[in-house]
Amino acid sequence: MEIVHYDKKDSTSVAAFFREIFAELGWSERPSDYMDEPHKLFHIPHGGLLLTVKEKDRIIATAGIIFFIKD
Repeated sequence: MEIVHYDKKDSTSVAAFFREIFAELGWSERPSDYMDEPHKLFHIPHGGLLLTVKEKDRIIATAGIIFFIKD
């Protein structure tokens, strides 16, 4: 497993971090599609849950559970 570093003050690197996770899971929707809402609970099909909290145009918190299921 690779540990990915991102700067919490830089929302673009946070978004890139989660885009990479979503791409790995094959999730077609992007968090930015919902960023007009102050908070959003994403359901990752067969993958887990992700909660994002936004202040103005920056993601200020994320929390999630991601399940990796091996067939």
